[in-house]
Parts: sequence; C-alpha cells; structure tokens
Amino acid sequence: MTIGLGGHLAVGGFGEYARFYGLSIDNVLQLEFVDWQGKVLIANSQNYSDLFWALKGGGGGSYGIVTAAKLNVFPFPNISTAFILSWDTFPSTAEFIKTWYSWKPWDLPDEISIEIIMGTNLMTGIYIGQDGQEGVTRIIDASGMTRIGNGTSLRQFSSTNLLEVRAWLYKGGERSGTDEDYQIYNVPPFAFDSIGVSPLPASVYPPLQPIQNDPRINETHAGSEYAVGPIPGLKPVVVSRDFTKYNVQYVIKEFDQNAINAFDYFLSHGGFSYWTSLKGYFGRISETFTAYPNRNAIFGMQHLLPYFDLGTFKPSGINGQFRLYQNMVEILEPFTNHRSYCGVVDLFWTTDPKEYMPRYFGPNVDRLIQVKNKYDPNNWFSNPQSVPLHL
Repeated sequence: MTIGLGGHLAVGGFGEYARFYGLSIDNVLQLEFVDWQGKVLIANSQNYSDLFWALKGGGGGSYGIVTAAKLNVFPFPNISTAFILSWDTFPSTAEFIKTWYSWKPWDLPDEISIEIIMGTNLMTGIYIGQDGQEGVTRIIDASGMTRIGNGTSLRQFSSTNLLEVRAWLYKGGERSGTDEDYQIYNVPPFAFDSIGVSPLPASVYPPLQPIQNDPRINETHAGSEYAVGPIPGLKPVVVSRDFTKYNVQYVIKEFDQNAINAFDYFLSHGGFSYWTSLKGYFGRISETFTAYPNRNAIFGMQHLLPYFDLGTFKPSGINGQFRLYQNMVEILEPFTNHRSYCGVVDLFWTTDPKEYMPRYFGPNVDRLIQVKNKYDPNNWFSNPQSVPLHL
C-alpha cells in the first residue's frame, strides 16, 4: 500500500531532505482541484489561495479531489552519503536518550538527516554536504554515540546518483543489483510507515492468524503484511497493519526519568519507535504558513507495537498491548507539542473532531473549517477524521 503523491502532499510530505529543502508542501507551486460540483479550480498563491493553503497539509479527503500538482524541483546534490551506525550491544535506553539529548541532532547543519529505530541497534541517515564521508565521520565522532554501548560500526556509501544512495541505505548497506533494482528499492525496508515494498516477501515468515472480535482492528488499519529483514540488528518480524498500534508524537523538550522508564518498558515488551531529527529549514517556517503545523518539534517519534508475540508469531493479548501502548504515550505526552500526524490516522484514539482537529492541525483548525465550508458546504468529502463543517 502506498499513498501516492496526492496523499503525500495532503498530509505534509516529509522525507530525508526535509531539513534542507523543506516538506513537499513547502515546494508546491500550484494544484489542480475538482470540487463537489465537478468544477475544476486552479489553486495557487494568487487564485483560491485559501484552498491552496488548506490543501498543503490540511488532510486528505476533506475538500475535493486534487488531480494535478506543479512542484518546485531541485537538482540532485553533487554528492550524497548514506550511513548506518550499528552496535553489537546497544546502550541502555537511559544512556542512549541522555546522549541523544546531549548531541542535539536537530541543531546539526540542514544537510544531514538522522533516524534511529529504537528497538533495534541501528542509526541511519543521509548527508548531502560536499565533504561526504569525511563530514559524516566528523559529525558521528562528535555525537558521543560511538562511546556508548559496545562494538560500534559505521558504514558509509557515497554517490552522485541519489537513487543508488537511497537503495544502499534501504537495502541495509548492500550495493548490488541493477539500476532497476535501485528504483524498486527506493523505499524503506523497515516498513514502519506503510510503504508496501520490502526486500523479502511476507511469505518467508509464518502467517499470522486474525484476531477476532475487535472491530477497532479492521476499522483502523490496512491489511497488508510487510516483511522486515534480514538486516543486521533488526528483529526479523512480519508487520501486519491489522496487528499493530501505530502513531506519531512530536517532542519539544527533554524526557525526565519517568518518561525514560516508561519508554524502556515499552521497548522491552516488543515495541519499536522510529525517531527522526527535525527542525532545519522546514522548522524555521511558521506553523501557519501551511496547514501542517508541526514545525516546532525537535524530533518526531513514530511508535509501533505488534499485537503478536515476536518469537512465536502468534497473536498476543490485544487489550494488554493496547494498554501498554497508551500508558507509554500518555507518560510521554507532557514532553511533546500535544499533536500528532494526520498522515497516520488513529481511530483507536477518537473520531470526535473536537479532539482530533486540534491534535492534527494545532492553530490552523478554525481556518481549515472555514475552507471546508466554502468549498465543500454539503460535506460530500468526508471520512471518520476529516475536517468537519463545525466543531
């Protein structure tokens, strides 16, 4: 399952280069739009500017249908470098988080993006600085990350071919295959963000059995299975969206010990969390410049908790797992901007617009509702968490 360009723009459009070029929506010049009456509107900064603003990060399926987009594009960087830092023995959760906050990767130059999958022993990233691997080595050496845990290893790959660099990273540090392979594998194998392509088919793992009698599952998540692995340091697991709890939090300040303990407990019970350093160029843009509001966070956390035992692949107690997840999220909440990402719909949480609208859109709620009333007054375009006509 993929969301395509339209869905990508509707929710923000974050990628590895957002800290340097901004979000995808920061580079939209014009959108072709069909309203509820079938009328075609060309929305840009001069015409239908209110609609143009709302369509850039204001959620999908709420206003009409976007049929075309005109985007600002950039030449490939002269050199791109992907890197993977791994540990034979990952540091303790407390030690890692302390080092992470001391390092402050969100204050690094815009040319670098950093991701860590908590629950594995991997940290990855892409750097487009002209000093290439030398620059990566300098940044990682200064991070303190190589001085915690045991057996750290830094692997790097540089190229003028951006697809080749992304393929090397997403194939777990392997450089093999044809040019076509690089395009096929131009998506993460970690599969924590609903991208339905991975190096291995799901059939290589034992099938999962459906969890019965819980309507929240089918209402909330798509049903495709995604194979994850075999990548050094990554737990081999089949992730099915029918069997996982998944959401996003945006962090704005340092965790206290209680938050660290809760997070450690979450990881020790099979949870994963995908951390991405933020700020950079897109973080210097106003929260109201587009409908996407989460510009002030220092890093994002995408949490995932399988509803099955990682050793046996058999479903585990869904209610217990759900409580574990919710408890961790609630404890971390005071350290966030109290928002989530509308690109990761979470019906487990709420379908009440008084709750989900501020959570997804922050200070932009009233303006989005005005646009909704103007361009879709009969609410033709709606879903359980779409922008409503009123709160």
